[in-house]
Amino acid sequence: MHITAVELRQEVMDAAEMYFKLPRGKRINLEVANAIDYIADGLPKKVDVLMTDLYNTEGMDCAVLQTSFIENCAKNIKEDGWLALNCWIDQKNNHELTAIIKQHFNDVRALDTGSGNWVIIAGKRVDNSNAKEPQSRCTKAQRQNGLSINQMVV
Repeated sequence: MHITAVELRQEVMDAAEMYFKLPRGKRINLEVANAIDYIADGLPKKVDVLMTDLYNTEGMDCAVLQTSFIENCAKNIKEDGWLALNCWIDQKNNHELTAIIKQHFNDVRALDTGSGNWVIIAGKRVDNSNAKEPQSRCTKAQRQNGLSINQMVV
């Protein structure tokens, strides 16, 4: 697994390294940049999963809700890839956002985290697997990559 993390502020990257043991390694790429522009400029190659968590001092970055951002995300994701879009819970009934996402993704799901966030998970292809299949794939990915993500499987 290769991970690229994009953070707007170097100070946040420094704090993550100092206080939260931000991992380093040849499979982890850390970029200090505006993520909206970073996605718009195009990634070096398409990705399997694109996770967004774009907040600023005012709250959720409104650019995340724009057609251009969703389009740019879709352009950077492989044909069988997924987008995870972290939003405030008040976006739960944002039918305009849902319509934009459905223009670019064929499998759209959502998850209420229970902590005020509404995560939209959108796949380019419809995943018709049963509920146990994603859990099984998640468990396998955890073993291979040392991750703890079972609680996030939808």
